[in-house]
Amino acid sequence: MNRRHRKKQKVDHVQVLKDKWQALDFSRLKKIDTSRLSEIRDKAKGLWTQLPRLHRRILSVLVPIVIVLLFLPSQKADTPQVTPANQRVAVSVNTASLSEQPSQTNVEELVETDWREYTVKKGDTLARVFRTNQLPMADLNALPA
Repeated sequence: MNRRHRKKQKVDHVQVLKDKWQALDFSRLKKIDTSRLSEIRDKAKGLWTQLPRLHRRILSVLVPIVIVLLFLPSQKADTPQVTPANQRVAVSVNTASLSEQPSQTNVEELVETDWREYTVKKGDTLARVFRTNQLPMADLNALPA
């Protein structure tokens, strides 16, 4: 069934952000209510003193360590791994088709020692490589995912 869909409206996200920014009321941020801050501080101090002494000591040590670790860069970002672009990799592919394979016990006998080189071109698929080299498609389907 062919159902028509409405075209999605194009949204100017920059303008939406500007509108939201202008709608914010910054006037109440300028006035610092010290009584409210002291209430918050007193609540936090009350919660802190309710904790057992061992928990307070552990938190006093772990919280700064976690904060420092959050701001330190990881080793993966510092050391990029450089691999050569044209490096040859040996891949063991059994070139005998599945219909030609007698059993699992004779697999060692089927491995061919003569190699055919093929340079993969841009846009090549594995199926196209099999077709151009006259390899059976059953072997392509039998490859592990």
